[in-house]
Amino acid sequence: MSQTLPTSGGSPSAQNDLPQVRKKKRRWLRWLTGAFLFMLVVLFFLPNIAALPIFRQRLVDSVASRINAKASLGRLSLAWFSPVDAGDFTLQPDDCDRAALSIERVGGNTSLVRLLFGQSLGDYRVVQPELYVEFDREGTNIGRLLRALAGATLINRPAGIEIENGRLVLRGKNAPQPWTADKLNFKFDFIPGIQSQSGVSELHGGKTQLLHDMELTPDLCNDLLQFVVPILAQTTRVSGKISLELDQFNWPLGKSSDTQLKGHLTLHSVEARAGELPRSIAELVAPGIADGSVEIAKDDDVPFSMRDGRVYHENLAFSLAGIQATSHGSVGLDRSLDWYVEVQIPALEAVDATQHPILRALSQERPTLHFTGTLDKYEWSLEGMSLASFRTLLDVLRGRVQGRGQGTRPRLLPGRGSGS
Repeated sequence: MSQTLPTSGGSPSAQNDLPQVRKKKRRWLRWLTGAFLFMLVVLFFLPNIAALPIFRQRLVDSVASRINAKASLGRLSLAWFSPVDAGDFTLQPDDCDRAALSIERVGGNTSLVRLLFGQSLGDYRVVQPELYVEFDREGTNIGRLLRALAGATLINRPAGIEIENGRLVLRGKNAPQPWTADKLNFKFDFIPGIQSQSGVSELHGGKTQLLHDMELTPDLCNDLLQFVVPILAQTTRVSGKISLELDQFNWPLGKSSDTQLKGHLTLHSVEARAGELPRSIAELVAPGIADGSVEIAKDDDVPFSMRDGRVYHENLAFSLAGIQATSHGSVGLDRSLDWYVEVQIPALEAVDATQHPILRALSQERPTLHFTGTLDKYEWSLEGMSLASFRTLLDVLRGRVQGRGQGTRPRLLPGRGSGS
């Protein structure tokens, strides 16, 4: 008995469905391939898209809000395999009515890929930056900004920075106008907090010329130089020029009291009207003679350093109302004093000390006044001479001044004539 065998091709309807299934699969594969290629194109041009004004400002606003500030970026060039280039940047803290930082142009040497995934951020050249520092009762606008920046940990890799034609604008608490330092050119390294000993981001630098033949003003003396040259504190009139060079510096951002630096301050023919502190020195060592003027030798070089929140200086030579003096010591950022002034009494030179043993002994000593307290409220003590001898010396000088005023021969010792 014969049987009918099934055909190998299946039913006609099943055979007709096969081409449609194959077409759907190919369409799905084409869509998937197209979507993948589209994502690759978007990813490739993502930096360029992020650099567009509508997106870059949102990105800048997001970062600035984390440090309580507002920022704007006028130009930004981004590409995966090209260095970052930006310009027209400003950063203004919320508590300040002026931009604390503005940059004309900044360019790096590291591609965006290495910037995102490398161990270093590379080196950057910052052209025509301006830093505005304003002092107030709570410190400075930059100090608050740096503390917020240190806490935000936005940057966690090292970088090298070169400043070209920078500008520093500083305004004191009571200063009607800020003073400005132009044409600043120097280099420093940025060290992130995770790699620094202090636990916060730091700036490390070597030889740096900060000021060159800059004209002195009372505001500059009272805002900055009083920490290096206390004799210029609270001056109301000053003339001359200064140059300031740093040998090295280490600045933990947001921790100004931990800053360490060494440098030299050169004072070029500086003359000033003495403030309250130097006037008191003059009155102590030459009562009635002091005319309230301070003169510093031409091109006098004063080494200084900063550590533990204090600024130390050495070998500061000056003339105070004709009194020759040298000083060393320190002034704290809180204006506290630990200052030594060694003076030479000029009035003794006009006295024949060979006939008077006490004066001869006093003329061989150099009294040193030790000032403590603060620049505003200070105390003094005497070193290198007993207080009794010093008072005797002052009495002699007062007698000489009174004798000049009365047209009589001055007494050399209290209660004794010159011939005794």
